[in-house]
Amino acid sequence: MDRLDARAFLVLLLACVAPSAAGQGAGDALPPALDLQHYGLDQGLSQNAVTAMAQDAQGFLWWGTQDGLNRFDGQGFTVLRESIDERAGLSSSSIDALAVDAGQRLWIGTNDRGLDRLDLRTGRHEALGEAAALHPTVHAIALDGRGGAWLATPRGLAHLAEGASAGTPVLTGIGITALATASSGLTVALASDCRAWRLATEGATPLPVDAPDRARCVAMAARGDGFLVATSRDGLFALGPDGDVPARWPQTHFDGVRDELSSVHVWRDGTAWVGTSIGRLFALPGGGSGAPAPVALRSTIGAAVSRFFEDRDGGRWIATTTEGAFRVRALSDVVRNDTLVLPAAMPSRSIRSLWRDASRV
Repeated sequence: MDRLDARAFLVLLLACVAPSAAGQGAGDALPPALDLQHYGLDQGLSQNAVTAMAQDAQGFLWWGTQDGLNRFDGQGFTVLRESIDERAGLSSSSIDALAVDAGQRLWIGTNDRGLDRLDLRTGRHEALGEAAALHPTVHAIALDGRGGAWLATPRGLAHLAEGASAGTPVLTGIGITALATASSGLTVALASDCRAWRLATEGATPLPVDAPDRARCVAMAARGDGFLVATSRDGLFALGPDGDVPARWPQTHFDGVRDELSSVHVWRDGTAWVGTSIGRLFALPGGGSGAPAPVALRSTIGAAVSRFFEDRDGGRWIATTTEGAFRVRALSDVVRNDTLVLPAAMPSRSIRSLWRDASRV
């Protein structure tokens, strides 16, 4: 048997003495540490500012960046950029929002050329432009379930119906920062000043949101039949379907002196994650109003978290503003790379075998 050095011995030692998950009470179990697999320029990504993610029926992941639309097949990237020939490229290389509808059309919100749409079955590209959203910047898209979509811009909200080439104004003169659809099918539009509206085919109905004074809302995610809303410096709050605020988490929960919230997402297991402007992550338990806890990472994220995304296989992705994206890989909560201080020096660095006797090794 090869000799084991002290570092390897400590890892094995922790594996033997750490209590198993089955033997711990629910309140005692520690969440596993998380490993992050990085995807950036070295892996073929066109640009490190990842602004949007979506997945099609074939399993391909589509990533929007400030310099190209990237299709990821699990191994590498195929990049589409702006082209004079609309049949061969996009209207713009600067992508802000993505969504895939039931007809396998990829809706592409650009930063400066309005809306593009790509039929993933035929490859046909439609440059719908500013007329679709009534503005050149489309930074959020919510599908309406009828072949159309709501399109959020810095100056309002438009609805593009199935078969239409021009959008209908829904809200004007208001910066819409996020759109989200609850499990009930209710879609809500959120403004940067934290006003909110219920959306329906007949228009938008204001919700009486009791948001913190002078708060700046930056992100929203659906949770059950309601929503979670992140503000930059005033913490997080839950938003009910009628505009009620059943729970609040002040900025002190997120060490707000050093940090701003930048994103929020609810995973399929009900757990919510909040991302910050310096790449830190916090987790909220599914449902209820439990306190957020820092997410333990083996490596740091050196940029603001712009988006979260969960693929159909349950894979979790973290998009950032300047460092590309990361795939989350959970490590065992039994074998951990911790530091163990021994009460006395080891008599030898050569370890031949290990045996566990109750709590002793």
